[in-house]
Amino acid sequence: MTRTALTTCTALLLPCLLPLARADAADAPAPSALSATPRATAAWSHWLFAAQEYRFRTSASTLGAGGALTDPAPPDERDQDLRLLLDGGLRHPEDRFVADLAMGLWWDVDGHARRGETAALASMRDDAPARLEVYALKGELRLGQRLERLRLGRQSAPYGRAATFDGASGEIVILPRALRLFAFGGRTVHFFEADASRFEDWLGSVGVTARTGPDTKVELDYRFLQEEVSEPGGASRSGVLNHTYGLRGQLRHGEWLRMRASLRGIDTRLANMALGAIATLSEASAGASVDLDAQTVTLREVNERDDPYYAVLGRGPPNLKWRLDLWKALETASGTFAVHAGWNGRQIVAADEAPLARSSGRLYVEARADDLGTRGPFLRASLESHFAGWDPTCDGLFAPSLSAGFTAPRFDAEVGTYYQRFKYDYYRDVREVASVRTTFAGGSFKPLRWLRLRARYVFERFDRDLHAVYLTASQVL
Repeated sequence: MTRTALTTCTALLLPCLLPLARADAADAPAPSALSATPRATAAWSHWLFAAQEYRFRTSASTLGAGGALTDPAPPDERDQDLRLLLDGGLRHPEDRFVADLAMGLWWDVDGHARRGETAALASMRDDAPARLEVYALKGELRLGQRLERLRLGRQSAPYGRAATFDGASGEIVILPRALRLFAFGGRTVHFFEADASRFEDWLGSVGVTARTGPDTKVELDYRFLQEEVSEPGGASRSGVLNHTYGLRGQLRHGEWLRMRASLRGIDTRLANMALGAIATLSEASAGASVDLDAQTVTLREVNERDDPYYAVLGRGPPNLKWRLDLWKALETASGTFAVHAGWNGRQIVAADEAPLARSSGRLYVEARADDLGTRGPFLRASLESHFAGWDPTCDGLFAPSLSAGFTAPRFDAEVGTYYQRFKYDYYRDVREVASVRTTFAGGSFKPLRWLRLRARYVFERFDRDLHAVYLTASQVL
């Protein structure tokens, strides 16, 4: 048996065998897909979250309200996939050592998407019958004193822009609670990079964090990126080196105001500026938040601004993004109510609009009601106005969204509908579609303390009708 086959069989059997060995485990809340809560023991603590999912999708061409903005409508298709997710870890009773593992195994059941074929539902994972992705595999030593921590293995960048890499990171304390140095580096990981080459890039970073008081924090970092860039025709060239640097500051004023600001540069040019603030008035159960983000340069396909999971977005022209949200909550004997109102969007600057880089704006009002009459029932409703860029006076369109459901410790259910002005399909080819109306229904049931079963149906209409069914079983052990 090959190593790949052995790994696949072990990963598939592990979540089935462990529940039998720990059927009497104490109850624990279901964690997120890549995060679980450790269970304390008298000595070492450990945790394991496992999920198995079956996904069925089918698409049919239609004359729906939306339409593709990049390519002609694809032909009718069907796709079936299985996914296994494992997230676990081990922790020393005094936190001197922590180990983490997060991985996903994908199996293309029908194998319809072969290399070189055009398919709307095709995934980057369909190049092989099975694909193993390791999101995290690291060990961390917490040594105290000057060398506070040392982390080895596959990990996320602890400072600066988001990145996943295989390597090492560490932190050295210069002044307790006031000044520390950090460094990390290794081989980057792009799980869905649109590049025929399997080789990745290199990064390295050093920096410092400083606290001038309990309410202020400043972070300065430098990073280099050694990139391999694809050329037209599939060729590649190495040796593209970026020097990047960043400055971030955080300020807290009492318990009601938090502010942040950041600058990011690439080589000799300032690439990004951002400001943000959150104000919370606890006595009035009200608050506001605002964010401004300005990208001042055009960024390439592969660079630190791209999400490490989806480095396929193409060139990004200069743009300005903004978000303003105001909210008010009210608790009564009949339930808990909240209202949000806001404005967000993106404006392309000094460039023409193009697929994946469009100016858009959105004004919205959202209302939420929880525990209506009794614990469990909830209702969500919103009304949105979508328009181009930052001009809300231009002709736009209004789109309502609505959902209702019930939550309880052992089961939950929800049904609803929502609208997206633009939507991107991250399959083999990134595809942009407009005016997507999504209707969904789903729920979960917890028959055992360690087992939860979930089902979800999704219907999308744009230039085609897309139906999707998800069946999931998850375990917390």
